[in-house]
Amino acid sequence: PASAKKTFTGLFGTGLVLAGDTVHVAAGTYEITAELKLLNGMRLEGAGRDQTVIRLKSGLKDRVAEFCGDGAAIAGCTLSGGRLGKPDGRHGCGVKDSAKNALIEDCRITDCGLADSANQHGGALAVGGNCSAVVRRTAMDGNSGVYGGAFYNANGGRVVFDNCLMTGNTASSAYGAGCYFENGSSGAMTNCTGALNVGGYGQIYFYTGYWSYSIVNTLAVAKPGDA
Repeated sequence: PASAKKTFTGLFGTGLVLAGDTVHVAAGTYEITAELKLLNGMRLEGAGRDQTVIRLKSGLKDRVAEFCGDGAAIAGCTLSGGRLGKPDGRHGCGVKDSAKNALIEDCRITDCGLADSANQHGGALAVGGNCSAVVRRTAMDGNSGVYGGAFYNANGGRVVFDNCLMTGNTASSAYGAGCYFENGSSGAMTNCTGALNVGGYGQIYFYTGYWSYSIVNTLAVAKPGDA
């Protein structure tokens, strides 16, 4: 609805949506002017990833969403247009998990990336150190970051990917065309595909150091001509 388009950003971070609330978003395209901050237990639920599109307004420098409280979730949406610029180190151009037990399911994260030459990692998604997330049945495509064109896992972060697709993403560094895992990362990747991501060594890259991660029934397909 037209009224929803005008007020959607204002629902989050102003007290209109409280911890534990669920926001149902009807089918349509919604333009936002600031990242959506999800507090403890908040759930943002669209009508389906091909029906509900939430996009950051062109020309702005911000993420689309951030998990700021434990147990928050986003489901059934396409999230797009996130752009991060200086200052460096914000990471997660589309979505950042800054809490524990975040959930992303039945979503698409696309067309998110760098606004300038800033050093931001994880074009679609970044999970912070000592934070955790589960990502199910979600596609990440057409995003760009420095480390990890699609995904960046910081020191001590834990993420579980289940039935996800990472394709056509770009890393501007030599590390992790699709996914980049830092020291101390943990979790699992099951029934996933990383395909045709470009710009860094490997579709899935583990930085030298301690990490505990399992990869099961997962396919990594390089761009023709790449290793």
